[in-house]
Amino acid sequence: MTTDVNEQNGQAVGFYERMGFRRTGRSPLDGQGRPYPLIHLRYGG
Repeated sequence: MTTDVNEQNGQAVGFYERMGFRRTGRSPLDGQGRPYPLIHLRYGG
């Protein structure tokens, strides 16, 4: 399972990491090309 979280939302990033998600990458833009960096997360293997 994967998800993306706005890098500026530290609470959400922390929540997913506490739930066992691990960072797999970062994008400088969101899915619509706006300057909202995303953290890519994956749960499990």
